[in-house]
Amino acid sequence: MFNISIENSMLIDQLASSQERVVHETTNWLVDMSIWVKNDLKNRVPVKKGNLKNSVRYELQPHANGGGEATFHSVWYGQVLDEGSDPSKDPYVIKAKKKALVFEHGGEKVFAMTVQHKAIKPRNFTLETLNAALTEADKQADDLAERIFKGVVG
Repeated sequence: MFNISIENSMLIDQLASSQERVVHETTNWLVDMSIWVKNDLKNRVPVKKGNLKNSVRYELQPHANGGGEATFHSVWYGQVLDEGSDPSKDPYVIKAKKKALVFEHGGEKVFAMTVQHKAIKPRNFTLETLNAALTEADKQADDLAERIFKGVVG
């Protein structure tokens, strides 16, 4: 025969310490991944300089029990460039402000004061970033688990 006794105060302290460790590590991981996603998204935007690239930002909503949510934002037209627009519903006119618009069409340089644009093709840079983020998160998952386990056990 044998007896098992558990000191409640020690167990409660151990569990509280473990929970704090989990909250700390998962929240830090969320911040690190949010920064990673923001940088990857900025690198994938179709325009390499300007307002869209500079407008990529995120907001964190941490959960009390660890982890949380990150919401990403950019200027309004970021979604249009990412998802494209419907040619039957979204044609628009581009007007020159002072000088003529200049572009190539059929291998020749064209100058115009207005252009009727049919639609924008989807670029899918957000989907590419999300796929890359899943791969990156998978790579980091073992490290996160090890950090949590080390803090709980060791």
